Amino acid sequence: EMEDSSNTKMANAEVRYTCDGEKVNFDMQNLFAKNGMEVESVMNADQLSFPLQLKTGETLPDASFKMSAKGGTIFTSAINNRKVESLEKITTPSGTYNCYKITADLNVDIEMPGVPAATVQEIKKNMPASTYTMWFDPSFGVVKMQMYQGGKLQFRSELVNVE
Repeated sequence: EMEDSSNTKMANAEVRYTCDGEKVNFDMQNLFAKNGMEVESVMNADQLSFPLQLKTGETLPDASFKMSAKGGTIFTSAINNRKVESLEKITTPSGTYNCYKITADLNVDIEMPGVPAATVQEIKKNMPASTYTMWFDPSFGVVKMQMYQGGKLQFRSELVNVE
């Protein structure tokens, strides 16, 4: 379940994982499902990978996703500087989990066909820096996530049900 910073429910997402015996891969395309955007946009994304044997202080591989919106606007986001910060006990409506807290930078680029280049540059210049924090349980997956823009919480997601 995803909520914005004012606790307004934004969407439900069904998350899919794959495991190759060494790492768990999180399909980021499903993160944006069921919020109405799938009708208005096309999403292409890397798998966000998590080694099964995590260590505090470890740096994880980067990833990216690209969303092409109706009308031609393209958002490209690079997830960089993924770092395992700590091991924490996290409780959500679905239970309590032993999670690794993982932080990262989210760098967004935007293309707007038909909009003057100077206007697009001004928009980019005024976009605040974004970061995210994920809590990942190697025996389960991503349990909780928060995204910040300019240091302000923009949305959060947490596991509410397991079927």
